Amino acid sequence: MKIIIFKTLALIFSILFSLNLNAKVFESDLKNTSRFEIKIAPVAFSAKWTTLDISYRLTENFAFGPSLILYSAGSTASMFTPTYQGTAYGAHAYYYLNPVSSQTTYISVHLYDENYKSYSHGSNAVDDLDGYKINSAYGLFYRSHSFTAMTFHLGLGIEYRNYSSTKTEINTTTQITTITEDTKSYFLPFVEFKVGVEF
Repeated sequence: MKIIIFKTLALIFSILFSLNLNAKVFESDLKNTSRFEIKIAPVAFSAKWTTLDISYRLTENFAFGPSLILYSAGSTASMFTPTYQGTAYGAHAYYYLNPVSSQTTYISVHLYDENYKSYSHGSNAVDDLDGYKINSAYGLFYRSHSFTAMTFHLGLGIEYRNYSSTKTEINTTTQITTITEDTKSYFLPFVEFKVGVEF
């Protein structure tokens, strides 16, 4: 299933790139615009997630690159945020409806291969999850015009997750360990807010 998803993402990237080849090539218009961008999601730090996108701007309208998420919360579950430990590796693509040298709308796609542990609040349960997630958002891009160009992405979209789950729960009274295996797949609303630096 993961192979099918990655092939689908590769097809999406190819379509976006093909569409963008019909646009004006950036040799003349990108002389004063950086080609690389590093983006993070500051809100994710509240849940002790570190997200990183490294984008290469192929043209004025298309950028792509690798993505990484580090889930580094402790094993004590939090009441207010998800408590994850693990990693997610993947790739992303951004298509900007207007040249990125100005404020514009965009479409983004991210795909991750994930493996992490999820700790449940109020119980001794640990859920070991292995699978993938893919999300897409439509939003607004803003680029500052200072010496060091900062970028802002704010978008709304949808995310699909598919995991193999192995849940281990210890009954504190009987000390009996219960292991449950399951498959989880579901959709969620997705909010993208990322701050970046171009270079």
